[in-house]
Amino acid sequence: MKIKFNIFLCSVIFLIVFNATLFAQAKLNAFPIQSSTLIADLRQRKADNPKITAKELAVAGNEIIANVGVNYNFELSESNCKALSEVRKKLKPDQKMSALRGKLNQPQGSPVDIIFPDVNFTDNCGCYLNIPGLNVVETDFITKINGVNIKFNRPSNFKQTVDLVDNTVVTRQIRRWYIPFPTTPIGVYEDGTILFLEFPDSEFKELALAIYESGTIQIVSKSDWDLREKPKQLKDFPRDASNPNLNFISFGEGEKKRVLKFNSPCK
Repeated sequence: MKIKFNIFLCSVIFLIVFNATLFAQAKLNAFPIQSSTLIADLRQRKADNPKITAKELAVAGNEIIANVGVNYNFELSESNCKALSEVRKKLKPDQKMSALRGKLNQPQGSPVDIIFPDVNFTDNCGCYLNIPGLNVVETDFITKINGVNIKFNRPSNFKQTVDLVDNTVVTRQIRRWYIPFPTTPIGVYEDGTILFLEFPDSEFKELALAIYESGTIQIVSKSDWDLREKPKQLKDFPRDASNPNLNFISFGEGEKKRVLKFNSPCK
């Protein structure tokens, strides 16, 4: 019998635990979230079958996504990144910074402890965790814990979005997608319901990520969707002094023109 959990994200408090004994004890009452192994698993599928086609690889990739999800950047605050970076500097070469913890509330019952994956640090763009996602929308997201799909309220830490806007009034939002990582979109379906992103590993350049209006994310073969059109950069759009990374691009012309609003990747 499968048990379905409905655990909702209330707040996240990060704690650093270095004592191995305390960490082992903490594990007993905490649920670990593991980062997605999609890229490694897909690479293994290709190694096992070097003649696999892009379409077959996409099918295999979607089977993998159903099991491990796709890594979404769960961005930490500037203050948290700074504190964690200082802690990391003090570790010995053979030490690992471990046990980032968070509190999750259930609809009924006591708060649940979560053990998060390792922190990823960047030179200029802060730090983040890789949280596996299967579906992400404005109100909630679905992730994997111990092989089980669990729905949480979507935290503000999932910051990366792309908006489909009116092609004549770009301040009017039509649709929003939550994307796994900062990037420039490579396409949008002609009816404006599916967003396409470059696959996160250049080894699989024949593939793309498709994010549907429902929030579901899938792997597709580029050749199946004719993703050859280059986006046009909009030069005349409302500027935001507080957001220098704001960007607008368009695909198509005339009545088929689709305009996208997003933040350019941090450099």
